[in-house]
Amino acid sequence: GHYRRALQSAGEAITLSTSSADPSIRGSAQLACRNAYTRLGEYRAAINQLQAAQEDSRRAGLPYLEAESLRQQAYIAIRQGEYAAAVKYYNQSLVICQAHAYPLGQAYALSGLGNVSLVGERPSDARRAYEAALQIYAAIGDQVGATTTQDNTATTYWAEGDYGQAEKI
Repeated sequence: GHYRRALQSAGEAITLSTSSADPSIRGSAQLACRNAYTRLGEYRAAINQLQAAQEDSRRAGLPYLEAESLRQQAYIAIRQGEYAAAVKYYNQSLVICQAHAYPLGQAYALSGLGNVSLVGERPSDARRAYEAALQIYAAIGDQVGATTTQDNTATTYWAEGDYGQAEKI
């Protein structure tokens, strides 16, 4: 029930956003629809909203929302076991964030690449991505992101059987 109500509210926000001068409102509402559709298991509808958000964001010159749309598409790809697609989306997001000097988005994309690598049983690749993300989180002072990424890095050592190194983190 809650997700259906959230979806209805987000849909109303999308409709109302057409009269707004701020295109980020529509993009934010489209991302909210993605969340509700994903929770309901309606992945195709979620992807449709994200692709619309991505295109709208690109046209409106909102690279941060475009990058977020790509990261969310990667999230759904992971849930569907489509790891190559997830890597593609995270890499596209990373390129946009690098081009627009958006370090938090870069860290998010790198963390996502680490997650995909870990799920794909490539812990060394995951660790490299997490370490790059950790440097960014530390540089921008994001303690929550840094702590989560440190935990993920430790998981890569556990996956390789290096329990001593995992415990050091």
